[in-house]
Amino acid sequence: MWTVPLGTTGRPEHILSASYANWEDTVASAARVLGNRDALPKYLNRNMFAVASTSESPPSIQVYLIDGVSGAVVHSTMVSGATGPVHMELVENWIVFTYFSVRYNRFEISVLEAFEQKLDWRETRHDSYISDKPYFLQQTYVLPMSIRSITTSSTMKGITPKQLLFATTTDQIITFSKSLLDPRRPSKEKMTQEDREEGLWPYDPELPLNHRTTLSHYRQIKGVDVIKTAPSNLESTSVVFASGLDLFFTRTAAANSFDVLNPDFNFPALLITTGGLLVATIISVVYSAKVALARSWK
Repeated sequence: MWTVPLGTTGRPEHILSASYANWEDTVASAARVLGNRDALPKYLNRNMFAVASTSESPPSIQVYLIDGVSGAVVHSTMVSGATGPVHMELVENWIVFTYFSVRYNRFEISVLEAFEQKLDWRETRHDSYISDKPYFLQQTYVLPMSIRSITTSSTMKGITPKQLLFATTTDQIITFSKSLLDPRRPSKEKMTQEDREEGLWPYDPELPLNHRTTLSHYRQIKGVDVIKTAPSNLESTSVVFASGLDLFFTRTAAANSFDVLNPDFNFPALLITTGGLLVATIISVVYSAKVALARSWK
């Protein structure tokens, strides 16, 4: 058992939200491959969870990442001039959380990503008492809308890039690629060839609102307060269920349907080609057998 005090005696904090990772999801890679072919080992701590709290004078948001076994605060960050509501999602080695900035009168979203200081690749266990603390990268973006709920897509093998799903206060469900919410996005002036090879986007403080990524299309889903995702039999596809005053079900593909043939695919040509290759193979085998038999009689 352990206790973590939040705030100080004269500046109490009130818990707004908490989140923990769903470790039933498959982790496809234990490291992030960089443009120079190096690797950043991810900090994968199954015991870690996140807590967001607020204090009123002055208004601020604090986010704590706590190890559930030892009770140690792995990392903490504070956003001054901010207030709730706070929505959080903890996935693998990164966390996103949203809040309202009183200072700038807008909604913002911040992303934290944790990496190991050093890692023994032969070690497969994590020890909450002797493991080194990770180092964190953080970046903040401007949200073009206010939200009610947040979640991420889930696939069978975890190979497909993650997609963030937001239920907005305008009764829509929109998606953003995790690549847009990347703390390693460099400024346009500092963009290098290695960054381009890694697939990083130049940093832009405002997230682009693309209506083609709205899962609900023209429909309004009233009062959405919970969004759940689950993997399907296709690695590219994740199924989505939202509930509130309405129920909504659909599917999403973060990297398009890379494991599904297009509807306009020429199946007759495929069958003809396959059949021709099969006939050619049979003829070749029979001919080779006759040639081998003729050589044996000489």
